[in-house]
Amino acid sequence: MEDRGRRDGDQDFGEIEARYYLGNLPPDEMPGIALRALEAGYDGPALLGLARMSEPTMQDAGPLFERALGEVGLSPLPAKEAGLRVAGNVARKMVSGEVRPYEGAYLIWTKLWMGCGRPAELTPFVGLASLYEADPERRPFHDEEILARAEELARKREER
Repeated sequence: MEDRGRRDGDQDFGEIEARYYLGNLPPDEMPGIALRALEAGYDGPALLGLARMSEPTMQDAGPLFERALGEVGLSPLPAKEAGLRVAGNVARKMVSGEVRPYEGAYLIWTKLWMGCGRPAELTPFVGLASLYEADPERRPFHDEEILARAEELARKREER
């Protein structure tokens, strides 16, 4: 069984995989990811090929990266799950104070929500980020609401 949240060293392969399938992983990051996977004990021709690339393009690196995901034990990730996984990580960062509530909600709205099929679980962040922008006097209230939704999303994603 796949452990999509598995961490090896400083890498969370599940997060990296989700970023890739959402189109948020630049090809110039892929060789370093492959190199760190090799250093963590994974092996395979796609990982080796990626690690050797300099100045990769998505056209060259993308297919290799998908094969490399298989070499670390992951299969293709549906867009909705990719978006929810990244949003869950953003929510945890909001709860911990690493990311401000509005910034996290805005990121979920603009970078994740549409790209993963507009899942209902993320829709509240869209509305709350929009309200935050439209109503400056009530921003502290909107921050509290965003944080409450972030706590809920982080809890639900942890239960999975």
